[in-house]
Amino acid sequence: MALDSSTHKMLAALEETKPAQQFLRNTFFTEPEQSTTEKVDLDVLQGVRKMAPFVSPLSKSKIDLRVDGTTATVKPPYIKMVRPITAADLQKRMPGEDPFNPAPLDQKLLMLQTRDNAEMRDRIYRREEWMCAKQLTTGEVHIVGEGVDATITLPMLATHKLADTDLVAGGWDQNNANPIKDLIKIRKLVTRDSGLNADFALFGANAWDLFWSNSAVQNYIDKMKLNILQGGQLTVMGPSVGANFHGEIEGLGLYTYNEWFVDDDPGGSGIEEPMVPDGTLVIASTAMRCLRKYGAIMDLRSLMAVDIFPKYWEEQDPSVGYVQLQSAPLPWIVQVNGFAFADVQ
Repeated sequence: MALDSSTHKMLAALEETKPAQQFLRNTFFTEPEQSTTEKVDLDVLQGVRKMAPFVSPLSKSKIDLRVDGTTATVKPPYIKMVRPITAADLQKRMPGEDPFNPAPLDQKLLMLQTRDNAEMRDRIYRREEWMCAKQLTTGEVHIVGEGVDATITLPMLATHKLADTDLVAGGWDQNNANPIKDLIKIRKLVTRDSGLNADFALFGANAWDLFWSNSAVQNYIDKMKLNILQGGQLTVMGPSVGANFHGEIEGLGLYTYNEWFVDDDPGGSGIEEPMVPDGTLVIASTAMRCLRKYGAIMDLRSLMAVDIFPKYWEEQDPSVGYVQLQSAPLPWIVQVNGFAFADVQ
């Protein structure tokens, strides 16, 4: 029986498989934009709080100059992965397969295609989540791989990179640290510079431990009689997302995110690292505009703008099939001053 491996069928199969959960992408980068060209436009919006001028009713109208954003055109990093499928792979027992009643070979081929597609797609989604995390925790993304080595930096205000300022009082491990005061100051900074309400505080693992064990925080909670939860699961995101909601202080939702990745990029550690660095604090507005940009797929069979393009083909001698996924993702924060980050260790 011939197997239908058309792009249309494979795109449908990708939609049917459950995607990897991505807390940061799903919280902030909620607007996907697919491009039909290899490059994408990265817009930046920074508002100005001007007031309307007073004039006499007999005077001409005052010309109000439009405040335009800035735009940069870049080529998103490219991802291309392939997995071979041989006849020997079809002879192996699939997980859960009855050894005394094996599945037909054409069905096993479809199962392998679906599994390989899902696993490679999860790797792409994890890379996207890593790019989102890098922007939120460092303000830049270093893209390094075969034939590519580039850094994309957000044009945010330097004051929003708070690693070495007195806003975090030299670190929350100091005796005089006051994390509540720091949260309020950073929230005010974000609101002042962006015009957005900062309502989200994300803690790395150590940052949360320092925050929760701080005597000033405990005194504040007791004084205000706040109901700060420990380990409350974000049910709206599903139990596997790894994010926890711990309560709210001064209008800021307090979150931790237990997600890791293996840094096997050239020069990487090759070991698991937390998606949000341990000592990092991020204060952000969930209303800041963030996009998920996708460049065009550089493939003759790709005649549409998609975030992930699947393909399958076979070689006759030696007999082998190939499952391939391609993508050109670039998450991008448009309102670059809608967040700030700091190292509080």
